[in-house]
Amino acid sequence: MRQCGGWTHRRRGDKLYGACEEGVRVKVLPNEVFGFLRVTVERPLRLRWEITDETLAAVRADRRLAKLGDGLDALVDRLVEHRGLSATERKRIAQVVDPILRSAGLSAPQAKAVWADLAVQDPDAPVVTNRKGEPEPDPGAS
Repeated sequence: MRQCGGWTHRRRGDKLYGACEEGVRVKVLPNEVFGFLRVTVERPLRLRWEITDETLAAVRADRRLAKLGDGLDALVDRLVEHRGLSATERKRIAQVVDPILRSAGLSAPQAKAVWADLAVQDPDAPVVTNRKGEPEPDPGAS
């Protein structure tokens, strides 16, 4: 392995670059020159919950609910009774859906899967917020 220069060259380099001052032989560059700044813009999540043939088909096809067996058919049959129900506020539709989910005896992850299947992207819907009132980011937006 070949070394470039000796101690004298290294000391000269230290003197030139160690002071961090521009000169004839030294040019100080900002960090941005060596890379780029990443800017992430998050679009807020806007959803509408609805019970339609499409969302019911999504509930039937959801692998997370496959373990329910006949219970899945009973769940979908109960949801079919409310076909056409649509709301941009989850609280409004929860008055109908939550009792159905409780009577079906779903676990928390299974209930979350049903809610995800009933959700539809809607650019005109109000922004979905968390418990603190902060907008939720749209995971599908890129």
